[in-house]
Amino acid sequence: MIRGKSVDRHHWIPKSCGGKDQALIHRICHRKIHSLWTEKQLRDEFNTPEKIRNHPQMADFLNWVRKRPADYYDRTRTAKSKGR
Repeated sequence: MIRGKSVDRHHWIPKSCGGKDQALIHRICHRKIHSLWTEKQLRDEFNTPEKIRNHPQMADFLNWVRKRPADYYDRTRTAKSKGR
């Protein structure tokens, strides 16, 4: 991982929901996480790295992004199913 603008801090339970534990993750992965799930979903269902990585959409994304340079970034679109 290249520290700097390609890295963000992610709270496993959103700060707005009282979360304190955080980790450094790639910016594009952070954006993808927030494009897929609401803060309530992150708090209740996807609050660990394992749960996030094991979700099929995220697993597909991670397989795709691994083939990009470490500092790769592109716009992430919000999933149509978010919040449903």
